[in-house]
Amino acid sequence: MHVPEDYEIQLDALKRRIWINGPDGSNVARFDNRFGMDIHRSVTEQMNGAPQCLHCTHKKPTVVEWDDFRRKVEHYFGVAVPFYSVDILS
Repeated sequence: MHVPEDYEIQLDALKRRIWINGPDGSNVARFDNRFGMDIHRSVTEQMNGAPQCLHCTHKKPTVVEWDDFRRKVEHYFGVAVPFYSVDILS
């Protein structure tokens, strides 16, 4: 797993959720295997006028959406999340 120095990844013990926190400490990405994904700009960027959402879904995700989340997080933040970090089927 590649995580830039100023980012943090948190996983729950059941491998159902992942949170990625940005350099300012705000949550920039979340994936939940029951409720979908949220990928946002940091709070600092939002306070400077940027819109919040980069990509959000609010439904039970598929394996394709999990892979899409992983690609988008790497693109936007440079964070490489391994496929098996979240159990998409649980």
